[in-house]
Amino acid sequence: MEINFTSHGGFANLQLVYNVETNKLPTKISKKIQNIINKYQIWEINDTITEKHTSLPPSIFYYELLLKDNDKQKNFICNDLNAPVELRPLLTFLQELAINHKLDLQ
Repeated sequence: MEINFTSHGGFANLQLVYNVETNKLPTKISKKIQNIINKYQIWEINDTITEKHTSLPPSIFYYELLLKDNDKQKNFICNDLNAPVELRPLLTFLQELAINHKLDLQ
């Protein structure tokens, strides 16, 4: 599965990018992603596209997530306030992976 994840915002305006093929990840991480997707039925959630609102508090994070797996594709553009509840565990885990990836590159 292909994952394209970006996150930005918060008080520090943290910019994160994490693009990966799950078959290139360690098995433990790949399985955790797949378990989250299955448990929260991510493929069943409607695509979510929202515009960035400048009137929101500066602590808010914005997310863009594109998932592709064979003939399936999901696209989510959301923030901390309007992200579907089922999607939040995946966003949190991908944000952790993106932070670790960014630290590894420095």
